Amino acid sequence: LSGPDLHVFMRDFWEKGGEVFELEMNTLEVFDHGDTAYQLAQYEESFRFPGAEPMTVNNIAFFRWVKQPDGEWKLHRMVSGPKDAPGGS
Repeated sequence: LSGPDLHVFMRDFWEKGGEVFELEMNTLEVFDHGDTAYQLAQYEESFRFPGAEPMTVNNIAFFRWVKQPDGEWKLHRMVSGPKDAPGGS
């Protein structure tokens, strides 16, 4: 997900009654290039989408942050997948 799609997804999750019960994030690396920063992290999250059973994921994620004109950093892109994905080394 990126840009407006990411923000719409997150807004809809919260507005429709999504719940996060626990989030533990471990940042592995952060590097920047001008007004863009990149974060590599692993996280475990327990959550529930509206009307669904709770679930827990253990993921690796790559975040792209973009510095706004007012100096605030805004999440622009997130790519994540299972930490223990099949075929990994």
